[in-house]
Amino acid sequence: MGPDIFFDLEGDPFVGDGGLEYLFGYAFKDAEGVLTYVADWCLTPADEKAAFERFVDFVIERRAHHPGMHIYHYAAYEVGALKRLMGRYATREEEIDTLLRGQVLVDLYAVVRHAIRASVESYSIKKLEPLYEFARAVSLSDANYSLSRVQARLELGDAGGINADDRAVVTGYNQDDCVSTGRLRDWLEGLWTGAVASGVEIARPGLPEEEAPPDITAWQARIDAVVTKLTDGIPVDAAERSVEQQAVYVLANVLDWHRREEKAIWWEYFRLAALSADELEDERAGIAGLEFVDTVGGTAKAPIHRYRFPQQDAEFRGGGDLRSVGGERFGKVEAVDLEHRYIDVKKRGDTAGFHPEAIFAHTYIDTAVLAESLVHIGEYVADHGIGGPGAYKAARDLLLLRRPMQAARRCASQARARSMRPAASSRPCRACSPSRDRLARARPIPAPTRSLRSSGLAFALG
Repeated sequence: MGPDIFFDLEGDPFVGDGGLEYLFGYAFKDAEGVLTYVADWCLTPADEKAAFERFVDFVIERRAHHPGMHIYHYAAYEVGALKRLMGRYATREEEIDTLLRGQVLVDLYAVVRHAIRASVESYSIKKLEPLYEFARAVSLSDANYSLSRVQARLELGDAGGINADDRAVVTGYNQDDCVSTGRLRDWLEGLWTGAVASGVEIARPGLPEEEAPPDITAWQARIDAVVTKLTDGIPVDAAERSVEQQAVYVLANVLDWHRREEKAIWWEYFRLAALSADELEDERAGIAGLEFVDTVGGTAKAPIHRYRFPQQDAEFRGGGDLRSVGGERFGKVEAVDLEHRYIDVKKRGDTAGFHPEAIFAHTYIDTAVLAESLVHIGEYVADHGIGGPGAYKAARDLLLLRRPMQAARRCASQARARSMRPAASSRPCRACSPSRDRLARARPIPAPTRSLRSSGLAFALG
């Protein structure tokens, strides 16, 4: 197994508001070459955050000694969970970015799906285990029973009711998954070695670029300094925070919201760009099997070309940016008719004569101005606090869930204006007039919701 790590998570999406990754499991060989397994249980959000940070820190330290190591997992769940935890707790963002840019995380399910054909009902790792002669220590029936019991306790908020036997069974099941992933990797390596020895050319992927651009590094350093100052002393568990602490916590976690959203957009771009034309046929963001029909508008340098395509499950909208296989810019969606299976593409000058076999949609909107506005608010609150008079009062009131002051200010302004007019022209303002919209006047202004979504707050404050 070498220096590599074999990683498997146990999670429940129905615990609390956003789910809980309640067991971080990973296997690796220690300095003496002995296979070691770590089971890091997490029964609270604070436990989850700490376990996530411990795992990422362990990986970064191990990579410092073994730069060529990888983290192997089976299917996409683990990568998605690491991204979610990075965003949820606003921690270890640069480290996760580095692992993703360096392609350190390897999904063996994707390798199996594209590299072999096996006479099995599905490509679940459990179905493949007979091929590499792996025997589990914990039966799947026992594991399913204990997993159900553990998750029921977590969903009911009774983590203390999880008994030791169920924990032991789930730990054993997770360990089997980790070790099985390692055995699968070794078996696939054996197949590769045999194929190469027989004369088949199968090149290994090249080393990707890992360093972040200087502007991103500087931005992240600025964000990290503000977030550290804002969150100092604030409990991880929301139930333990005061109103002011919750407001500051929300602000701290939206400061880098735009960059986190951009990461997701670009991660998806690189995933789609790596797919073949056949693989894009299975993607809702992709269309494969394009056949050029005719020119239906545009200019000689930037024509609008119509393509037809076979039946497939796709989702496209007018105006969206399009990329060809490999990720190069191709044009924009001028019109699309999924029922009759044609798409009109407004070409670029450099793609006017190019007719690809497949395309995918990818649109990026620059949010640098909005992101900078949020950071200004964060820096002010870090220096002056969330309450009191001063700059960004509307934004701070929104964070504190206070009622809007706009109507009161407008009435006061109009009252001052009326005091300067002749008495005959004096009349109450519309907001205060008893003769206008009695029903609306009688209704109290509803209090803001207790739940603030990061995206909504970012939009409001932008």
